[in-house]
Amino acid sequence: MLKLPSFVAPKLARRGRLGASFQLVIVVVTCFFVATSENRAAAAVAVLSNRTGEPLVAAVYADDQPPRPLAIDPGASRPVFGLKKLVVRWSDGQDVQNTELTPGCAYFVSRPDAGRPLQLRQIGLNGHPGPPLVIAEDNLLLDSAPTLRVKVLVDDDERRPRSRWEPELRKRVADASAVLQAHCGVQLQLVGFDRWDSDDNENDFMRSMAEFEREVAPGDADVAIGFSSQYAVQRGRFHMGGTRKPLHTHILIKERARGILDTERLELLVHELGHLLGASHSPEPTSVMRPVLLGGLQRTAGATVQFDPVNTLTMALLADEMRLRQVRSLGEITKLTRRRLQQVYAALDPALPEDPAAGLFQKIIGASAGTAVIDDARKIIAGVERVAKLKDKAPLTSLHPGETDVARSDLLLEWYVRQGAAAATRVNPETAPQAYLLAMGAVLDRDGLLSELPLLATLEGRLASPTERERRAAVLGEPTMRGRADLTKHFFVSAHLVAVLGTQKARAAGLVKELADSHGGSGFSFVDMAANRAGIVFAHAVLAERLPLERVAREFTIDAVLPPLDDLREGMQADQFTADFGGLTDERLQGELRRIETRVIALPLYSGGHE
Repeated sequence: MLKLPSFVAPKLARRGRLGASFQLVIVVVTCFFVATSENRAAAAVAVLSNRTGEPLVAAVYADDQPPRPLAIDPGASRPVFGLKKLVVRWSDGQDVQNTELTPGCAYFVSRPDAGRPLQLRQIGLNGHPGPPLVIAEDNLLLDSAPTLRVKVLVDDDERRPRSRWEPELRKRVADASAVLQAHCGVQLQLVGFDRWDSDDNENDFMRSMAEFEREVAPGDADVAIGFSSQYAVQRGRFHMGGTRKPLHTHILIKERARGILDTERLELLVHELGHLLGASHSPEPTSVMRPVLLGGLQRTAGATVQFDPVNTLTMALLADEMRLRQVRSLGEITKLTRRRLQQVYAALDPALPEDPAAGLFQKIIGASAGTAVIDDARKIIAGVERVAKLKDKAPLTSLHPGETDVARSDLLLEWYVRQGAAAATRVNPETAPQAYLLAMGAVLDRDGLLSELPLLATLEGRLASPTERERRAAVLGEPTMRGRADLTKHFFVSAHLVAVLGTQKARAAGLVKELADSHGGSGFSFVDMAANRAGIVFAHAVLAERLPLERVAREFTIDAVLPPLDDLREGMQADQFTADFGGLTDERLQGELRRIETRVIALPLYSGGHE
């Protein structure tokens, strides 16, 4: 048996855990810091669960920090946070073992048979979790506990005076905070109390939830928690509380009941807060995430409020993003964390075939990927709008006397593109390239062409409303490429289409537009086609990260992305175009398009090649 480290023994002795029958197991978790590149690091989280009947003691070493004690009671689960690599040194009762933990996984310690050595095993979950989460070192907040700011409200059906219900709810929130902090490191910060007037004629819980969301704004809080005395707590499979998705802004809980223990009310609150932090329903009968609460668990001797190891992992994954990247919404989480959460939910789903929670959470997490890109694109759009309001003070006003308005409007375009790229470097790196192309297409499509395309109407509506587009157009001025506003539109609309539909459809869209123009419109233009193909090549390079956004922010110029156009024909009506270039499959047309694209790819900006 290993000896208890000196820094652990006094703490546990004070807690009364060193009895004559206490069998000690030392678990030492060492977290090694490994830099992945300059100013970048990796974050790792795993979960340890105690499936023995004995307390386990851990001495945790994180990087070069002093060791810290970690006690895991029987049946409890605890997260281990670190950087890059997690190694557990532990005693099975006979020998010292060294086990490397895979980040994003949960493990349990158990004793298969009496008198046999303990075993440390990984819980089977779908797929491989992938590499650790890569984050920028300047975002590391390793000494910071993630905090959820909470506003508590009671409805008009609460008949007790505030002097009675406020201390009770204050204690309940504090107790819930202690449970969450133990399982995922998240603390609750109570920022205030209030009341709201619920509709006494409503008897559908989900409609009451929608009413609560409409009428109550969280304000300075991250989440508003409503305790409704309009509804009585019921036993069995009834809604006793609810929130819509992880990291949502509202929770509603039924409060009115007789004969309910304080610990059962605490369980209900922790259950809903678990959902808020990504926990799904669990088949484990002692988990606070079991589908049916109030089953008598809290009425047994020594009962505690605790999460199962798998849900401890899901919460810890989200908490790690909150801890390291200050994430506040699902749309902000990284692709790696999103993928791992979906794998975990997919593993939970068959365990409760009649319960929809895990499957629903899997869909919500998957859908958040599209939301993340839209949210980041809107941030970039807002950044361009802010600098547009300052255009009269921009560097482009330093042109020498006598320089043309054409040069001035071209410089305006370059400034917007660089400023947009700078804004994109401040959003989620995984969504930034696509978000940037969406944003610049939306900003520079002054005629609203994108919103008229059936496949894109919904997306464009999420990026900006018609009112927002009109307001933006009023402050942008007239940014041009080679003095032409139409080339700006062709270039950035094509780049936008690549980000949404892919390269081939973006090529086809540009060609169809020019063919339509040859029938009584402005005529077929190879100049416009050059701008289309230049925008496609630009988008391809940005998405493939051969052209990093940091470089766009520093170096973008029109001449860097648009080749000479003087020898290209335009203004051809259908009969002339057909006579000189045939149709879509004619080699004369295809040859001219290849010549244009070769000219674009040969620009020094793309000297690294183009796929």
